Amino acid sequence: MLLPHGDPRRARAWRPVESGPHVVLFHGHLDNAATAAAELGQPVPLPGDAAALARLYSAALQAWGDATDRRLIGEYAVAVLDQSAGTLRLARSPLRAPPLHYHAAPERVIASTAVRAIFACGVEQRLNDAKIADMAWFNASNEARGWYVGVHRVPLGSVVMLGAGGREETRCFYDLDALPPAPRASRAELVEQAQALLAEGTRAALAGSKRPAVMLSGGLDSAMVVTRVLDAVPGDAAINTYTFVPAPDWDGHCNPGYYGTERPRVEALCAMHPRIMAHFEDNADAPFTDRLELLFHTIGGSPQGLANLGVYHRLWEAARRDGCDRVLLGEFGNATASADGSWAFSEYLASFRWIQLYRALRHSIDDHRSLLRRFLAMAVFPFLPERLWHWQRRVRGIDELYGIVSPLRMDYAERTGVVERARAVGLPVSRFPDRDRLSMIREIHANAWGEFSDLYSGFEQVYGMEQRDPTPTARSSSSAPVCRATCSSMTDSSAGWRANCCADGCPKNSACRT
Repeated sequence: MLLPHGDPRRARAWRPVESGPHVVLFHGHLDNAATAAAELGQPVPLPGDAAALARLYSAALQAWGDATDRRLIGEYAVAVLDQSAGTLRLARSPLRAPPLHYHAAPERVIASTAVRAIFACGVEQRLNDAKIADMAWFNASNEARGWYVGVHRVPLGSVVMLGAGGREETRCFYDLDALPPAPRASRAELVEQAQALLAEGTRAALAGSKRPAVMLSGGLDSAMVVTRVLDAVPGDAAINTYTFVPAPDWDGHCNPGYYGTERPRVEALCAMHPRIMAHFEDNADAPFTDRLELLFHTIGGSPQGLANLGVYHRLWEAARRDGCDRVLLGEFGNATASADGSWAFSEYLASFRWIQLYRALRHSIDDHRSLLRRFLAMAVFPFLPERLWHWQRRVRGIDELYGIVSPLRMDYAERTGVVERARAVGLPVSRFPDRDRLSMIREIHANAWGEFSDLYSGFEQVYGMEQRDPTPTARSSSSAPVCRATCSSMTDSSAGWRANCCADGCPKNSACRT
């Protein structure tokens, strides 16, 4: 297993940790390391001490068993060899975690946070045609499927157990669908709780950092992050922020309801908080494909959104040049605090909030349809059954979006099982808007978050800095939902993956293989 960032000299000296019956390789961090250490009677690991975190994880596994990953809070990937039982346990934290790839063969098992390390051990590097085709059809739900034949991935919030004789079992321990109902509370109470969680998450994200950098946009999420950083960093120390802006020759055109440059809003925030030291990069002399090949080869695949990340290289480069040692993001807020709320129309209708529904429809931005057509399209149609929804689209002569933009021919997609695999998991999602907020979160969680891990790791490897996002603050040891699905597998047939093999309700059951 390779360290995905840091000094190569440190990587060469790095060794796995032996603790009791375990040999442990740990990468990442634990936000509740101090609490867990106190409960287990272990020394509190210092931030960044991978060996100490590995010993703590081993102690937790010996004391808590299968509950370990539900009680530890953080972002990590870990491999534990139990020498007495002859098993290898691979695990990743939920929501966000470093990637963890593995190759399992009768004679050996190789696991690494960087897929290229597996090929360096002599494994054949052969592209998985089914993976490429599914991604071209906007189906990223099978998080366990890797980009190469014979190389798999541990899904987020899951444990893969590998044993003698090719035995393999995947267990999902964190399931958003199993979240308990939130207790009733006033809006003010909910806002207060969210603010407290964000502050807690930001303090944890800063632990061990001496000079953090914040990727700052003109939106809500990163602004909330940087202001919590100001609260957490004592004294009058300046906080470096980095913002992408258009090139000087931008013509200023924007669609209604949008803005084309972050600069005025970032500068307004800086005026409110003089400790923010803003840096702007316009990439004026960089092509759209800037360092795309570098990132592609670092990741070893082509996750969704890879081609859109060129603008970030200059930001990371500037942060590293300025001596920053960690990058903070607010990306998870896109699915929570600052999501576009397109499902509000149907939620207002279902909850009989007629006045709010009328106001939302009346003031819908850049929508020239009549009020009745807006009502039907935005509030009523999201509740239509799947078949009826697609029927009304065909009657109205509206093409399926993915059929227009996918590079695959329909005959190929149908003949090779691409369409069937997508339909089995309800993808690609061409319905808009979602009928409620939970539907939107489920869609993103099932079909996007799993691919982001390699992107995050790629930037860390290229620029030698960690990145953390304090906005997914829903994780807690007291409320972590459990997924009861357990799936066993022996082989990897590109035509034999199924998405619903675990009947007991795990939305991430694409980890199952037949």
